[in-house]
Amino acid sequence: MRSTLTVASLIVVLAAGCSGDYGRTTAPYGTPPGPSDATTSPPPSPAPVPDSLRSVVSIELSASDSVIVAGDSTELSVFGLDASGQRVAKLRFPTLSVDNGFSFLISGDGFLTALYSSFRPFRTNVRALVVIDGAAFTTSKRFDVASAAPARFDFLSSMQPENIRPEPLLSAADGIVYLTLTDSGIDFTMLWSNLAGAPTGAHLHGPADFDGVAGVLADFPIDDRFDNHGILRGTLTAESILAVDGRTTISVDSLKALIRGRAVYADVHSAGFPAGEIRGSPFASSAASTAAQANLRRRAIESSHGPLGAILLAERTEVSAGVAIVPRRRVHGADTIRRPWGARASRPCRSPCSGGTAA
Repeated sequence: MRSTLTVASLIVVLAAGCSGDYGRTTAPYGTPPGPSDATTSPPPSPAPVPDSLRSVVSIELSASDSVIVAGDSTELSVFGLDASGQRVAKLRFPTLSVDNGFSFLISGDGFLTALYSSFRPFRTNVRALVVIDGAAFTTSKRFDVASAAPARFDFLSSMQPENIRPEPLLSAADGIVYLTLTDSGIDFTMLWSNLAGAPTGAHLHGPADFDGVAGVLADFPIDDRFDNHGILRGTLTAESILAVDGRTTISVDSLKALIRGRAVYADVHSAGFPAGEIRGSPFASSAASTAAQANLRRRAIESSHGPLGAILLAERTEVSAGVAIVPRRRVHGADTIRRPWGARASRPCRSPCSGGTAA
């Protein structure tokens, strides 16, 4: 009897394991975290269709702006239109989805958030679906991501999972950090997206070269308020600098000297990757990155990405010792990273889609 129960239990465990959704929580890369097309708020009970909705012949997707700065959000609304194109009602519980989950995310209450992404295109088509009295109406609208870069910065770095040392990671995560040296400290703007979970910390490490691993020099003030995507702005001051291995803390001027000497790197940690999920090293001076950005704009225009795409491509740059790294491009189903010394690394291509149902 005991052996029979053991065999039956084993069969149940194997069946449960084979039917799991491995891509949702365990895969280090793949679809970025985000709502699915599943209804997040239950639709209302069936009720008679109001007379105002009986005149609806099409729908319109509306937002305050179609160009959203990375890290910002805008509310989406869906309206029913009559035969003359006039709005007759705001429609509840539309099903909303995006075709580029790397650059945009839709919440269950109908807010569209622009994400930082180093993968083209920096846009999405949002699709809205509404069913009225058994008839389905659909529409779509294009949205673009605008750069969140500060008006002036001295250094930048693209933070990627393949930059993690001593071993590169496979992850959907992405990020960038801008630094501006001022009399009062070091101003920063940091963006991240598609981490495996909420960030648990973000730091400046050093001294270290491109492949080095070093202790924490300064803390970026990330706490449990943040999600797996976000933007953080602030200033690193003397209070932000930490002692390394029990030694006396360095001064802000010394930290600036290490940044100028490209002897630091930034990283963001998550619960899934406590040693760091994305890393950016070394920093690039704005003078060097300006030349790289100009080249990227020219390449974008030649590739018919349009003026907005050309501007957004400026963020897809890293510079190592003044040599621009060519933006990653998808080749035969893989994201190919061109490094300045000619080597290439690939990781599986990702095709995300996220959406939700707005109340």
